[in-house]
Amino acid sequence: ILRPLLLHWQEMQRQKGERVIVFLAAPPGTGKSTLAAFLEVMADEMGIKGFQAVGMDGFHYPQKYIAAHTVIRDGKEIPMQRVKGAPDSFDAVKLSDMLWKLRREDTSFPGYDRTLHDVVENQTQVTGNIVLIEGNYLLLDEPVWRDLPHDYSVFVEAEESQLRERLLARKMLIYDL
Repeated sequence: ILRPLLLHWQEMQRQKGERVIVFLAAPPGTGKSTLAAFLEVMADEMGIKGFQAVGMDGFHYPQKYIAAHTVIRDGKEIPMQRVKGAPDSFDAVKLSDMLWKLRREDTSFPGYDRTLHDVVENQTQVTGNIVLIEGNYLLLDEPVWRDLPHDYSVFVEAEESQLRERLLARKMLIYDL
């Protein structure tokens, strides 16, 4: 399944003659980051040059911003901190601007440090000819999100019960519980 997909993206890039942006979207805990890293290794082993995978977690608003802002949920104003990780805790406009820039030139993407629980600016230089962006909300049908520039998208589904177990295990590992 993955080999033909990588070859398809390579052919898309060859025909287009410019960078191809691929979205890999899935719920939290699905294994997006693992799959993206695997695809990078696989592309390299197949001789596909210029394949690069990056995450969208660096487009969270910085922790300082999240701590100082609120969102409306069910008609009530609540601290953004309570919904960190939800779509409105991401700077979708910044992501959109960065993706449009990436169409024209190499750029530097922010990352997310899970130890600091904060954004790290300019963490990854994005230079690939085929750039896979992985994240939860890339295919969200809401303003800004629905217009993010990309050439191809993949959505991975998983059973909700499995995701819950994985997310709990991840949190327990992070907090050493």
